Amino acid sequence: MLGETWEDQYLRMHRQYGLLARTAASDKYEEIHNSDRARDILYHFCCDAFHLKDWILHADDQKPEIQEAVRAFLPKNHPDPPSLELAMCADIANGFKHGGVDRDRHGCYTPGGPAEIVKHSKGASIPAPVPHHLSGNHWTIRVRTSGDEYYALHVARDAVAAWDAWLPANGLALPSP
Repeated sequence: MLGETWEDQYLRMHRQYGLLARTAASDKYEEIHNSDRARDILYHFCCDAFHLKDWILHADDQKPEIQEAVRAFLPKNHPDPPSLELAMCADIANGFKHGGVDRDRHGCYTPGGPAEIVKHSKGASIPAPVPHHLSGNHWTIRVRTSGDEYYALHVARDAVAAWDAWLPANGLALPSP
């Protein structure tokens, strides 16, 4: 794959997070504020955050202890995953790929899940910067069984932070662009 590594996938995830944050900004209007484009960015961020696990797991010459640690970091059907936010991203990525997640057939990553994007709105956040446009995109993620709701940008921020903490804690240096 173009000689790419897990480090490339990590940087890709960070770039998608940067784009996602820009879709929520209401201080300017860009092409990425288009609702369809912004939704694509959210889905792709979730896929990139989730797939980093596989890139690390299947990296050339990956140590068995790292493989085991990354499996434990994002487990399926676990009542208390190490990162609820990454678990939500995993469910959204799987739902995006398969047209939904059937908990009974496939299991899910989010306790009480799967997690799903259930609401999209546009507008400025308060307090709003000046100048501002009503172009910012905002999503709500709901965990199906519990009904708990989360702001998607915060879920994404915390998913990135989870990887940023896990990598050095497991002896893997944070990649830099």
